Amino acid sequence: MITELIVLFWGAGMLHYAGSNLKENYYEGSAVPVYIEKQTEVPENAISLSYGSWEIELTYETENETNCTSYMQTAHGEDYGDTVVLLKEANEKKFDLMLYGNVTEFYIVSNEPTLNVHSITVRETNQWNRMMYTLLVLIVASIDLFLWQKQHKKWKNLSNEKKTVCLAVLFIGIVASIPLFTDYLISGVDMNFHLMRIEGLAEGLRNGDFPVRMQPLWINDYGYPVSIMYGDLLLYIPAAFRLAGFTLQTVYKLYIVGINILTAYTSYKCGKKVSGNYRIGIVMSLLYTLSGYRLTNAIYRAAVGELTAIAFIPLVFLGLWQLFQEDDKTKWYQSGVLLVIGYTGILESHLLSFEMVILFSALYCLVNGRNFWRRLKMLFQTALFTIGVNLFFLVPMLDYMLTQDMQVLNGSTVDMQDYGLFFPQLSQMFTFATNGSQLGILGPTSYGIGNEVLMGMGLPLAIIVCLYLWEQLVYKNERIEHSNKVFGLMLLSMWMTTYLFPWEILENIQGIGTLVAPYQFPWRFTGLTLGLGIILGSVALKNVQIVVGDATKKVIIASISILAIIHFTSYSEMLIANAVPVKITSYAGIDTREAVVAGEYLLQNTYAMTIGAAEPQTEDGMTINNYKKEDGIVTLLYENLTGKDSYIKVPFFSYKGYHAVDSASGYELTIWHDWQNIAMILIPVDWSGELKVYFEEPIYWRVAEFISFTLVLWSLMHWVKIRWKKYLQR
Repeated sequence: MITELIVLFWGAGMLHYAGSNLKENYYEGSAVPVYIEKQTEVPENAISLSYGSWEIELTYETENETNCTSYMQTAHGEDYGDTVVLLKEANEKKFDLMLYGNVTEFYIVSNEPTLNVHSITVRETNQWNRMMYTLLVLIVASIDLFLWQKQHKKWKNLSNEKKTVCLAVLFIGIVASIPLFTDYLISGVDMNFHLMRIEGLAEGLRNGDFPVRMQPLWINDYGYPVSIMYGDLLLYIPAAFRLAGFTLQTVYKLYIVGINILTAYTSYKCGKKVSGNYRIGIVMSLLYTLSGYRLTNAIYRAAVGELTAIAFIPLVFLGLWQLFQEDDKTKWYQSGVLLVIGYTGILESHLLSFEMVILFSALYCLVNGRNFWRRLKMLFQTALFTIGVNLFFLVPMLDYMLTQDMQVLNGSTVDMQDYGLFFPQLSQMFTFATNGSQLGILGPTSYGIGNEVLMGMGLPLAIIVCLYLWEQLVYKNERIEHSNKVFGLMLLSMWMTTYLFPWEILENIQGIGTLVAPYQFPWRFTGLTLGLGIILGSVALKNVQIVVGDATKKVIIASISILAIIHFTSYSEMLIANAVPVKITSYAGIDTREAVVAGEYLLQNTYAMTIGAAEPQTEDGMTINNYKKEDGIVTLLYENLTGKDSYIKVPFFSYKGYHAVDSASGYELTIWHDWQNIAMILIPVDWSGELKVYFEEPIYWRVAEFISFTLVLWSLMHWVKIRWKKYLQR
């Protein structure tokens, strides 16, 4: 322990020393290493940099918006950095470099002929040192944990079954993460959106906000209420690592690896509980975690929210299965815990997945008839507790839904009927990128299947369905009567993913059409098919000896497992081989306007791509001085000499929660907006002083947060109490 404390204090001292001895170099005029194309020979003005973290600051002028990319030579050959946007309205840009080795021949390329870079400042930062110290802390903690378990013989005392399960879950999660083991990112459809969610959280925390509501940095730092409208509870983990010095793409990858391991565990737990056999649980974990649909979400779509929700779907269906299978009311509590955790995980990850799971949960209850009414009180208590735990998210989200005229309220323009799957896609095993489609496409039915990515449940699970039907036809018994209801719901979810489901009819029914419009694509229901498939597959593999012998049973299980691995590896290799690699060290490598994708949470008539540099604007006669925007707060000195009431536009949108206050008097000024919903502070005639504009949560949001915190704290204390009682009994 003393040695570890010495190491940590030494590391802290080195961190402080390194932070006070950072280098900075300034280049201007002909010494600026900016070129119009990549250099085939050693650039004349190339810069040499040592390993570590650096901030590059450009001062420039350009007639047109353009991109620039940094290139450099390393010990392993040519490398590149982020591609950053240079706005024509701005005159400076900062971006980060994280160098894991010394580099030579550093230079910047932009193909914009009107770009004139006046100067470059290369500034060493403390980010590298923070990252190294965090790694040191993690290594010391890991050593402590290893020594502790060795002293108490925790691993040695585990049964062979538990050891096998631990290693299998870890192995499956790591295998599912293979496409991430590169030094770059595979550019996915929504990747920048989720990268910005992490970066916005980190910046909000850096500004002192908790919880973060109005995320900074988005849309050239005008802000975006993505944390109000999109659950991001688990994203605080990568955001914390981001603050600890890790690059944005590193924390993004670490998060997905963590979700893959979590998915492997939850699907194992579901399979094990339903079948009563840990080997079947491992097989179901393999099928679920390595499914092509999950890989499509992880890599091609980069749908991090939906990918996270898929990790919790098995807990919901397991909770419902146990609740309706178990007649002992004292054991219903365990099902309630699973349901609360499952519903909370899905709600705090992906709202659309939550709505779909609630729909199928209701159907699951209804098809159980009399059993449903007997368990209604337990289900009602579970619903109330889930709502209470999530009030901190639900209250702000519903408040904005009811009071803010956002684009998400207008529904989708996507014709769901035209994006359903064909029957062969349900069990599709392979796909290939052809005709220049690179990673494949997600096209309408008129495109056919040819270049489509995998969106169905896959062949391994389709075989499970056939196996279940075989068992049913050969041996129909009460033991599998309840699973027939699961089978029916699974068939419904499969039907809903196809173009044969009457989506067009539902979309044209007033009221119902508004409810289904946000789903956009029918194949989203594949996640539910997979979740229900774990239940059905566990029952099928458990009862397979009904129709075959023990040796044949082992062959069937081994064959399905091998098919799942082939299914995953072939698809992942195709994605990796055809990927467009990108590197994103920080938000500077993202166009923060395009990151909003469809801009669902923008106010009506706001067009992100037309929003320029974040600077205040006003009319003649109004003077503005000492403008600053720090920690998400705008401050400036103003004087209205126009002879009339006037305004100041500040770089925020006019969402609910913003306040404009005269610092001296404390008087709150009125906030209006222009046609783009940019906030306009109305300044009375002849007024002068200091203006402060900031975002603040309403008090009832804080009350909701307190209720959620209290319920979570009570739950943890109750859990500790139960564990302590069990410990004393042992």
